[in-house]
Amino acid sequence: DLGRALDELAAALATGDRERAAAALVAARGLDGPVRELEEALETGRETARSSPLRRPTRAELDRYARGARHIDFAVRNTRVLARHVLRFLRTEAQAPRELSEAIRELALAVWALAAEFEDPARATELPMHVSRAAAHALATHDPARNDLALTEIVGQVRSTAIDLLRASGAARAAEERAGEVSTEELLLGLPDPWAAAQEAA
Repeated sequence: DLGRALDELAAALATGDRERAAAALVAARGLDGPVRELEEALETGRETARSSPLRRPTRAELDRYARGARHIDFAVRNTRVLARHVLRFLRTEAQAPRELSEAIRELALAVWALAAEFEDPARATELPMHVSRAAAHALATHDPARNDLALTEIVGQVRSTAIDLLRASGAARAAEERAGEVSTEELLLGLPDPWAAAQEAA
């Protein structure tokens, strides 16, 4: 559902369709319920695994989902903010650069890659490539000389969501890899920063 919301948002931005963007925002807001249901299901599963010796081997799997779920929640929240920014931008009747809708579409692809990783943690996916492309496409649209706050907000939110998806992917891996503990600063080093680019240009 998160991937579909992002895909719809990308299409809305590409076509300037405000109604489609509004629908994507509604869809993103509707994800709060499923996220809470996931958290409740994980808590119930953990309690069952603690109390039942036969269920204890499932604790590692439950912990893996729980680590990733925290960052998925952040991705959902950031997608909701992203949808608000896109809708606000489209209401100005301005036309967004094509690369910006491509950036959001790459986020959708990253979500589906993340789903594959949750199903099979040993499976290598193209998630890092998709989030890197998302950040690169978004940054390519950022022109500090234009001083366009609306576009800058979208670019920054794309980057924040990309980091959430990277963190969810890392957290879903085996605990001994400690991938989920990479600092935000280290993740930021791997993704283009529109705010830093604007400061350098100034």
